[in-house]
Amino acid sequence: MDSLKIRPAASGDAATLGRLLEQLGYPTNAAHIPERIEKLHARPGTTVLVAEDEHGELLGVVTVHLFQTMHADEHTGVRLTKIFVNRSGAAKRGEGRSSRKGGAKDARNRSRG
Repeated sequence: MDSLKIRPAASGDAATLGRLLEQLGYPTNAAHIPERIEKLHARPGTTVLVAEDEHGELLGVVTVHLFQTMHADEHTGVRLTKIFVNRSGAAKRGEGRSSRKGGAKDARNRSRG
């Protein structure tokens, strides 16, 4: 895999996200996904990001939540929840996980806009 694009999830991703959730045992009506994405994006510090390959194939999704830490004003914590990887991209799983240092920082920057 030559490139991986991380971007905010959009309503146009609903059908693919529905299939992805189904693969993982979460039967979901894809018609409900755009509203869920919208609600998550409307929450301050929360976003849904998708990963796609160089051909535009959706490989995975993650929900990102930012929060203030107790130990310092300038530190923002990041919680990644519901990380799903598409089975059709299984051969690509793990590629770049170690090499993409700062992934949480990237997610934090994207969710801040």
